Amino acid sequence: LVDGQRGHVGYAEDPIAAVARPYLVAAAARDALRQVEPAADAVHLANAEITRVGTIRVAIVTVVYVDPPMELFVSGSAIVRRERDDAVARALLDATNRRISRAERGRTTS
Repeated sequence: LVDGQRGHVGYAEDPIAAVARPYLVAAAARDALRQVEPAADAVHLANAEITRVGTIRVAIVTVVYVDPPMELFVSGSAIVRRERDDAVARALLDATNRRISRAERGRTTS
């Protein structure tokens, strides 16, 4: 992920079965996001996959925000244009951007 002029690299590892790749890419994107935004520590990855909607391939990522005792599931999506991995990372960012923005606003008003 790029934040201004700085790049952040996330890591995730597991066997590289093709079916697991979207999940691993989303996990690595979440790891990079945690380097940029501390509120991302409350984000836990539930699912990541590529599916078809009509003739279009779409990356869908589902995350759960944990703020005990509450758990809130949200999803994000991104159209697959050229790279599946890029779409998965964008879907993770789509799933997280509104909630993290709220958490950020809450910290600045405290």
